[in-house]
Formats: sequence, C-alpha cells, structure tokens
Amino acid sequence: GSGYSNYGAGKEHLLCFSDSTTGVIAFGERLVRTGNALRTVTHVSSESADSIRGIAAGSKSFFVAVGDSGALLLSEDGGQHWFLRSGTMDTGKPLSLSFPSLRYGWYGSSGGRIWRSIDSAFSWHRCAPQGSADIVALSFSSRDSGCALAGDAIVYRTTNAGDNWIAAALPVDRGTTMHALSFRDRSNGYAVGNNGSICYSENGGAFWGRQWSGTTSTLTGVCTIENANAIAVGREGTVLRTTDEGDRWDIVTSGQYPDFRAVTFTDVNTGFAVGDSGLFLRSMDAGASWERIVIPTLTRSQSIRTVAFVDALRGVIGLDGEPGILETTDGGNTWNSAPAGSIGDSSLPVRCICSVHPLVTLYGY
Repeated sequence: GSGYSNYGAGKEHLLCFSDSTTGVIAFGERLVRTGNALRTVTHVSSESADSIRGIAAGSKSFFVAVGDSGALLLSEDGGQHWFLRSGTMDTGKPLSLSFPSLRYGWYGSSGGRIWRSIDSAFSWHRCAPQGSADIVALSFSSRDSGCALAGDAIVYRTTNAGDNWIAAALPVDRGTTMHALSFRDRSNGYAVGNNGSICYSENGGAFWGRQWSGTTSTLTGVCTIENANAIAVGREGTVLRTTDEGDRWDIVTSGQYPDFRAVTFTDVNTGFAVGDSGLFLRSMDAGASWERIVIPTLTRSQSIRTVAFVDALRGVIGLDGEPGILETTDGGNTWNSAPAGSIGDSSLPVRCICSVHPLVTLYGY
C-alpha cells in the first residue's frame, strides 16, 4: 500500500502506517491506533489471548488485519473501529500481506498459496503459481504488477493482476532459503536470505542477478533507501550497506551485536535497526555508521522485534514482554511506555486464532 509494514515474530508485533500520521500497531491480542503521528495513541484490548498475524493499509483510512485461521478484520476509518469479515479462508498460515490500492489486495501463505481481492478484502480468490514453498514476502507497485517471494528462492511475477505468473529462479546455491524482499520503485529490488545471499533485479523482478555480500551470515531484512542506497541486516549482528545498487556491499558491523530483527529508514540519512537482547541502533549518515543506544528499562532477555518511525524523531518499538510497546519523541534517546487510551464500545474484540510463527516481510522478521 501507500504505507509500510513491519512484521515480528515470537509474541507477534506488527506495525503499519498508511501515511506519516495514521498507523495501526498490533502486539499480542491488542491493537493500538494513532492518527497524529504518535503524539497520542489509543489502545484496544482483546477479550482473548489470540494474536494478529498481519496488517496492511490500502489507503489512509483502510486497514486489513489477518489471523492464522484466515479470519480478517477490516477498518474503514483509519483503525478507529474494526469489524470481522464473515467466514474464514482455508489459506494456511499467513506469511505476507499487501494492499497496493484501496480495492486490490494480496495475501501470501504457507504451501505456495497466493490470494487476491478486488473488493477491499470482502472476497478472495486464489491465484495459482506452480510452486509449493511458503510465500514469505509480497511487493506490488500497482494493482497489476508485483512479485511474490517463495522461501525456496523462486520469485513469481505478474503484470496482469495475478491472471498469469512467471517464475524466476534466484541465482543462489541449491537449498538456500530466502527471507525478505524490498523494491525501491517499480524496477529496482533486492531479495536476501541464508548464507549472505543477495539478489538484485533492475526490471521489476523479471530477471535477477546475484551480488557478492562478503558474508555467510543469514540475512533476514533489507531496506531500500533513496538513490542507489540499501541496507541489509541479519544474524550475528550483521549490517551491510551499498551505495551503488549492490555493485559493492560493505560490511558495516559483524559479530559485535546480537541478531538483528528489523531495519527502517525515515529519510536518506536517518535509520534505525533493532534486534535481540534489547538491541537498538541509530544511523545518521545513511547507514555508514551506527550508534548503539541502551534502553535502561529493558532486560537483557528482551528482544526488540519491530520498529517504525514517522520521522527522524517520533517512533515506536515492539518488545517481547511488557510493556509491549515503547515510544520516543527524540530519535531514540529516551523511551516511554505508549500512553493508554480507550475506544468506543462499538469496536470489535480481536478474535484471530494464531500461533507463534515467524513472519518475514519487507524489513525483517
């Protein structure tokens, strides 16, 4: 959609902003909504212990949330109120969700299944690529054109809204598992995975070339920035950076930090990366260097699963354990628990049946 999403693992954390002010955050059984760029947030508590598995935005006001059972929650007022779409789909475990427009949406799941909606998630029809591996990431530049990344290193590409799909095998070693996909624009995109694998396409996913990463660490997230810049993060504290569309990847950090979980940039210079053991890093120079900021309220056993910033100062992180979400208004120097609020009685309790399973998307897992 017009915003971005970060999906988490463990106790599920999902962050989705439809523009610079309007966003929805899910952690565990709870939903949090902001309409003023995180100046205030409103909490919605579920009556169950179930978790939400994915959130996407098709416009500033339209949001979709999904659970493992195929249950779908829809909001048409920027996340203020939600209603449960009747019925469920036998879709398998949801692994990726994308709404490039208000009406057109895509849903990828285990077993190589891709579903399409052309009526704002009210009905879904299965598209049928010829694969069986999990669809771990989706990237659509329009309602007609997009790519689906399968874990077995196959990219499926459509240019006619899913009526036909063309499979492209990524040029990686046999048995390599891929984890994340990110396109900067309609043409230029990256896929990353195990053994330091990085693949790049300059024609919308039709053809892919392998790039030398200089590492064998598993890469779990990639973020494209303006111009020719991109950042990839992964296990063993690995951060990679390119400034020339991947002709050269420089290892910025490796081995000195725990595993990274997610990375995001608010502009060409300012970025944030998070991970295990309370890991929070900030870059002010397009990823060339990173400063670790210690958050005193976190324990060493707490992981930061997801991160979202609306600008260089205001952002939130999703945690393992309480308080669940912390917010900052000064670029990560200080953090506070997100202030609680309430929502009207007309809001529907979240009743998505979910299990603990990693979600791998644009920025991390």
